[in-house]
Amino acid sequence: MKSAARLANTAVGHARNFYRNSTHAADAREGQKNIVQALPDRALEPALRKEIKTYATKHFGSKAFAPWLETYAAWRGEFVEGCLPDNYHNQYVVPHAMGPHVGTLRNTLARRILETDRLPDIGYILHGRLYDVDAKPVDITSFQRAAFAKHPHVYVKAAKSLQGLGVQRASANNLAQIVAKTKNAVIQYPVEVHPDLAALSYEAATTIRITTVLDKDGPRPVASFLRTGRPSETHIKADTEINFIVAIETGDVAAKAMLGKWQPISRHPDTGAPFQSVRIPAFDEMKAQAVELHARIPQYLYLGWDATVTPSSDIMF
Repeated sequence: MKSAARLANTAVGHARNFYRNSTHAADAREGQKNIVQALPDRALEPALRKEIKTYATKHFGSKAFAPWLETYAAWRGEFVEGCLPDNYHNQYVVPHAMGPHVGTLRNTLARRILETDRLPDIGYILHGRLYDVDAKPVDITSFQRAAFAKHPHVYVKAAKSLQGLGVQRASANNLAQIVAKTKNAVIQYPVEVHPDLAALSYEAATTIRITTVLDKDGPRPVASFLRTGRPSETHIKADTEINFIVAIETGDVAAKAMLGKWQPISRHPDTGAPFQSVRIPAFDEMKAQAVELHARIPQYLYLGWDATVTPSSDIMF
């Protein structure tokens, strides 16, 4: 019976991976198509595709991991060894790096686990009850009085919000209704961003993602990119966001960007203005803060930190 159950579980696992890899392949090929439409010289030659498939099979165990490597090569204009395909990352790297801790660092717990005031939390909704930032029960009237004395609006982020889904902007007119309908969420005040970043994004929401990895010498920053929302939207959404690669050594933001499906752009899609190179203010401090926070939770081998810089160059996560 155990052997049969094991075989059944293995078959289910293979089926799931096949479906996921098929979905990833379709997404990767759509990305390649968008890149080549904008930059025709980035089309991959058959010989390079063959080389990438051979590399994927040798180093990742299957040519199913080749499509994302092809997309990366199209974006860069060359194939560079060492990149991780998205589907390999999700199937193998995340479970290995996180183990049983996958998904446990929820936004309702982050402030208490990390023991930091660099998060803009002002309260929480836990199991349908409202709490202040110190996790003490509070009534909605008192909470609203304190929250809106300093801010015209706040953000309610569901405990499992992802890619902009589950995020609502609330005012004094509708916060009570949102709280009444929400089971678990963090409530945060809006963070004003540094003018250099505001100019890049035309006042839209902006965050900098810094990835840190924990190795034998401790955490270290390894990659970064900048995400901006659109001027007409209240927060960043995966479907419409603009992404810029950031040089992890310097904080220099690339003068070209991409939309959500790997569409290369050199001008802002809403204003038409060309992108200008900019260096993220206080980037070294941002990296140092991310490393310090990661050191407090060594259960995670790598983490992605969404941060921003205020006009006074303070770092907020």
